Amino acid sequence: RRSAASALTQALDPGLAKRSLLSSPNSDLQFDSQQQPPAAPVAAVFSIATGGHNGYAADERRVEEKDFFKWLTSHGITSLWDFRLPSGDWSEPSSLKRACAARSIAYRTYPLGLREAGGLPGHLCSEEGQDVLRRFAEVATQGPAAFVVAQSGHAAGTARAEVAERLLVTGTVAKVLHILPGGQLEEHVASAPAEPSPAPAVAPQEVQLTSPAAEAPKE
Repeated sequence: RRSAASALTQALDPGLAKRSLLSSPNSDLQFDSQQQPPAAPVAAVFSIATGGHNGYAADERRVEEKDFFKWLTSHGITSLWDFRLPSGDWSEPSSLKRACAARSIAYRTYPLGLREAGGLPGHLCSEEGQDVLRRFAEVATQGPAAFVVAQSGHAAGTARAEVAERLLVTGTVAKVLHILPGGQLEEHVASAPAEPSPAPAVAPQEVQLTSPAAEAPKE
């Protein structure tokens, strides 16, 4: 009994080195009661287009493969996310994936704008669309990333503008830089939120109050 009591005393002695073996592995952890601040938005992402598709403006020229990758590499793009619907030319997803791999550019394809999802605006606002944009922004924290659409134009209502607006509205990125034909950059300017229409003026109506005592009882 003495040996057992002695061993217990030594084990509980905080001055002994073996005391650390009995301590909880979580005893040195410190917890901050304050909530962690939200992650800062990605500084910038890029957009690029393949161009040359039916239904676009007459000056919408087709982008050649060599120019496409020249513009991407000139801005150090390491990841390309394809938001287009299948096109059927050199930039068709399987072909574009091989071309990106040959240049050490990570490639992902997530077609946005399906008719059953409400077209591009509806798809971007859906749970699936928002998840794709969030993951795209996360990838952009690891290196320069670009999303690719078909239409080269970037005016309001185009695919570039629609995607850029959603990225800026959700606060996942600080700015979107459009890679234009020729390789130059142009920062996307977010649209001003629409102001609510003023409520129609209603003329005040005079209300006459009559005391119950002043009303004669009806017989």
